[in-house]
Amino acid sequence: DDDTAEYALGWRLYERGNLLMNQVEIKPIAHKYLVKLNQLLNETVHLVTRVDREALYIDKINGNNTLVIYSRIGKKVPLHCSAVGKVLTAYLEQDQFEKIFKHYEFKQSTANTILTYEAFLSEMEIVREQGYAVDNEENEAGIYCMAMPVYDYTQKVVAAISVSSPLVNFTEEK
Repeated sequence: DDDTAEYALGWRLYERGNLLMNQVEIKPIAHKYLVKLNQLLNETVHLVTRVDREALYIDKINGNNTLVIYSRIGKKVPLHCSAVGKVLTAYLEQDQFEKIFKHYEFKQSTANTILTYEAFLSEMEIVREQGYAVDNEENEAGIYCMAMPVYDYTQKVVAAISVSSPLVNFTEEK
């Protein structure tokens, strides 16, 4: 406010907050499925949603045998090098996809990180064909992750559920 020299929350912040709250409403619905998946596999499971150009952890249940420490509720992860990020972008409309990745920086997290737009496009095709995404030590060395999309009633992908584990624990059977 020019007259009082005070700041006030603007409508843009309000809109962002409402967007996030709408996405977080899925948490109580999905939590029981995270619990079942965690009990079945005894590995760390996550519920993640996309916020702008990043994926946001909104729920997590740790596995008993794992050392997955990177993730925590409220932490963001890059889209290009995480299984959840791949799932959350693979099903976007083309114009929305291009808007996100037009000036996207493919930062390297590990030796396996996807570093180019072209390689990421190829990965998106694989994700759509398989119906799930894999992070094979692309975001965190020694960690393997698989993610599946969560659809809303209109068949739009609104979140991703993932299983993360030290690579040595991720067997073919699991």
